[in-house]
Amino acid sequence: MVSEVINQLLTTTAWGVLDYLVSNITLGIGNIQLTLCQIVLLTAAEIVTTPQKLAFIDVAKGVRMFPKLKVPCVAVVENMCHLDADGKPLLTFTRVFPFSTLRTRFS
Repeated sequence: MVSEVINQLLTTTAWGVLDYLVSNITLGIGNIQLTLCQIVLLTAAEIVTTPQKLAFIDVAKGVRMFPKLKVPCVAVVENMCHLDADGKPLLTFTRVFPFSTLRTRFS
């Protein structure tokens, strides 16, 4: 169902000439990413994550999947790791996997 909607959106919209098309999707099980890779010539993937265990698992799937689809993963961004409260960082999530773990596992 979602793949059909993505396909319809990408193939029937009059985009004109694009320099970039940025897609904000959840990693989840990968159906959307697979559909995008089949329809669009992706030049790169940038993955945005939060410092939670489930998010880390999804990021690991994405970092492994995109190169198999011949799409380089050029960046992983950790979002919402803390907020500033009166100039002091306040952690928003309990850190299960530090961001450095991603670098170590996936270079």
